[in-house]
Amino acid sequence: WNVDQTAFQLEQTSNRTLTIKGTKKVTRVVQRTAPTTHSATLNAAVRADGKLSKKLYVVLHEVHPPRNFSNMTSGYPFLTVRSSHSGKLDTILTKDWMIKSFLRECKPKSVLVLDSWSGYNCLRTLKPLKKKKLELVFLPPGSTSELQPLDLYCNMQLKDFFKKFSDKLRISYSDFIISRRGNFLSLLNLM
Repeated sequence: WNVDQTAFQLEQTSNRTLTIKGTKKVTRVVQRTAPTTHSATLNAAVRADGKLSKKLYVVLHEVHPPRNFSNMTSGYPFLTVRSSHSGKLDTILTKDWMIKSFLRECKPKSVLVLDSWSGYNCLRTLKPLKKKKLELVFLPPGSTSELQPLDLYCNMQLKDFFKKFSDKLRISYSDFIISRRGNFLSLLNLM
C-alpha cells in the first residue's frame, strides 16, 4: 500500500486567462473568493495493483464545525469525513485514519509505504498495527516526487478530474456552488 495526503482547493481555478497582450489588469470570475484560498486535505491510499482504497479520507477546514457535523457528512459512502482548524491532517487525525479507515481494509502482513512527513511517526507505536502485523516503510526525505506512486500519478489525476468536472458544472449550472460543504463532498464522493 501507499498513502499520501494532498490539498484540494475548495474552488479550483485556472492560472491561465485569455486576454489581449499587454493588458495591465486581468480579472477572473469565481463563484466565491474565500474558497480559492482554502483547501481540504485528501488522504488517499492505493494498493500495489493500482486500486484505490474503498474510502477516501477527507479533512475539511472547519474552524467551528456545526454540532451536527457528523450527521451532515455521513451520507457519502465513499468518504470518511473529518474536520480540523486548518483543514490538514495532524497526529490525532492520522491515528483516526489508520484505525477507522485503513486497517479495516488492509489484509494482515501488508506493507505500507509512507513519505517522511513527521505526522506519520505516531503510527509506529499503535497497537492495532502490531496485531495486524502491518509493516511501515518510510521513504527518505526529498524522494517522494520520484518514488511515491500517489505523487507520481494518482493525485494529479484526481485533481485534474475534479477541476474538469467543476468547470463543466460552473458552465452548465451557474447556481451550483461547488465550494459548499455538501456540494464539495458530493463531487469527491462521485470522483
